[in-house]
Amino acid sequence: RPEDGAWRPVGPKESCPMATSDVRFIHTINESFKVYLGTPGGSLWYFVYENGIIQASVNTGISLVGKQITFAQLHKTVIMSNITDKLMYTFVFDVNSERYKVFDSGLPELPNISITLQDPVVGYPFPGTASGTSLDDSSEALAWVLKTSEEMAKHTFAGPIVLRFAWELMDGSVVKHSQPIYTTSSYFSLLSATSLQWNGKYLLISATTSSTIINALIAKWKGVIRSLNIYVMRPITPTEGITDIVPLYNDPPIAEETNYYLVKTIPLDQIAIVLEPLLGDWREIETFPTMPTDNFSHHSIHAASLFAYNERIFLGDITTRLYSAFSPAAFLEAISGGITGPDYTVAMEVDLNTSDGVKTIRYSSTVNLYKSSGEPDVIAFRTRRYLSYPDARATVIRVLVTPN
Repeated sequence: RPEDGAWRPVGPKESCPMATSDVRFIHTINESFKVYLGTPGGSLWYFVYENGIIQASVNTGISLVGKQITFAQLHKTVIMSNITDKLMYTFVFDVNSERYKVFDSGLPELPNISITLQDPVVGYPFPGTASGTSLDDSSEALAWVLKTSEEMAKHTFAGPIVLRFAWELMDGSVVKHSQPIYTTSSYFSLLSATSLQWNGKYLLISATTSSTIINALIAKWKGVIRSLNIYVMRPITPTEGITDIVPLYNDPPIAEETNYYLVKTIPLDQIAIVLEPLLGDWREIETFPTMPTDNFSHHSIHAASLFAYNERIFLGDITTRLYSAFSPAAFLEAISGGITGPDYTVAMEVDLNTSDGVKTIRYSSTVNLYKSSGEPDVIAFRTRRYLSYPDARATVIRVLVTPN
C-alpha cells in the first residue's frame, strides 16, 4: 500500500493448515503478550511471546489435519471452530501461568450427589420423636399431623420431597439442572390405634465423585462457576388416612410449571469436602428464589462462523447437538422378586417440539434386570417415579428394549 506505507497480506487465504509451519492466528493479549496459534505437525500448538521473546510453546494435542478452522478473539479469550467436525474450543489466557485454560466442551456435568436420611443429634433444634395420643379419628390425627409438620418446618422437611441440583455461574445464570430426585424426609408412624409418632429426620447432602475429579473440576472452572445450588419442590400437604389414622402423602406432581425453590448454595471450592445438612426454616419456602427454566445449557452448539464486534463474539450458522448423557439405567429398578441376568439394551427416545419441528434424540445403556428365579429369561423392570429430560420442550419419552 504505497499511499500509507503499511504492509498488507496478499494472495488467497487458506481455510485449512497446509504446511507444518502455518501460523493460523495471532492473539494479542496486551502490549506485552502475543500468542501465535499454529499447526506444526498437524496438531494445534501455541507459542507465547512476551515483549518479543518466546516464553513457552505448548502442544494442545488437538489434531487439525485436513480440518477447516476459524478463530475469533475478545480480550484474553480465543474461540476456535473446527468446521469439519463441528467442534468448538475456547481458550482463556492466564497471564500468571502464561498458559491457556482450554475448554473443549460445554459446561461440566454435575458431580454425583448422595442424599442420606439422618437422625438429629444432641443440640439440634428439633426432636427425634414426638407423640400424639388420644387421636380418636382420622380428622383429629390429621389436625395433629399438620400442626406438628408446621412446627417442625422451622427446622426440617416432612414427608416426600423432590430435589434438583444445578450450577450457578458467576453471572447468576442457573444451568445444567439435574433430573428430579425423589426422597422421603421426616415421617409419621402408628404407635397404636389412637396414637401417632413423629420421626424426625434431616437430609444430608454430599458429593460422591472422587476428590481427584472434583479438584480438577474446581481448578478448571474457578471463575466461571460460582456454586452448586440445591432446589426443593414445595413439600406435599398430607391427607387423612383411610384404614387407620396414619396420614397419606401423594407423590409430588411433576409438571412443566412446577417450581423448585433454592434452599442451599454450596460454593464451588467447597464441594470436595462438604457434607451439607438441609436444615432451615421452610415454612415460607414459596417466597424463596425459584430455579429458572433452562432448555439449552445441556445441549452443545457449534458455530461455523464467528467474529468479534462491540465487546462480544457473535456466532453464526449454528448447529445444536442435543443432550444424551442421562443414562436410561438411572431411571430403572428391579421389580419385587426380580433377579439379574445377562445384559440387554434399554434405550429412551425423546421428542422435542422445536421451532424447526419435532426433533428426536435416542440414548441407551445396558441393563440386567429380569422377572424372577422362576422366570429368569423374562425381561422385567419398573421405571422410577419420574422420567425426565432436561428441556421443557420435551413432550414424549419412549422406552425401548433390545434383547441380545
